[in-house]
Amino acid sequence: MRRSWVIGAVVGGVVVALLCCGALAVGAVVLWWRPDNAHALAYADRLTVGEGYQRLPGSDWSDGTCGCNLLRSYVGPAGADPAAVFSGPGLTFGPVDRAPDRFWDHLAEGEGRTTDTGACRLVVKRLRHGGSLGRVTGLSAEQAQDWYAGAVDVLEVYVDCERDHGGAW
Repeated sequence: MRRSWVIGAVVGGVVVALLCCGALAVGAVVLWWRPDNAHALAYADRLTVGEGYQRLPGSDWSDGTCGCNLLRSYVGPAGADPAAVFSGPGLTFGPVDRAPDRFWDHLAEGEGRTTDTGACRLVVKRLRHGGSLGRVTGLSAEQAQDWYAGAVDVLEVYVDCERDHGGAW
């Protein structure tokens, strides 16, 4: 009887140890596969995009070395107000305090929040007409012609969430 109790305790201990190691391994794999900008992706996926605008295929990417933000491009009618084009959970836009750069006009800056993503900063930029499409991909030939003619705008939404930076920017 004593011997079977010892064998049962050893087998039980081994089973518990294997389950714990397995759970740790699964958790590590999940964290390893989670993109560094998972919260920015989640917030951007919850944005409502105005009528006439469509997301450009293959336009999701991250700038910077951390890979913790998101840039996503859209194409739609020229001259629209960004606050009318984009809405989302807790999203409010304020005045822009950035100087325009060589290729992009900064149209709006804002902040949004969900319980899953925490606070997220957003910047909406418009690709300047009269130059090159540069790194913009996913436009059809007709959309590219319309952009060169000034009939459509290419808008880029930059999303950066505090939780992708470990809880603080």
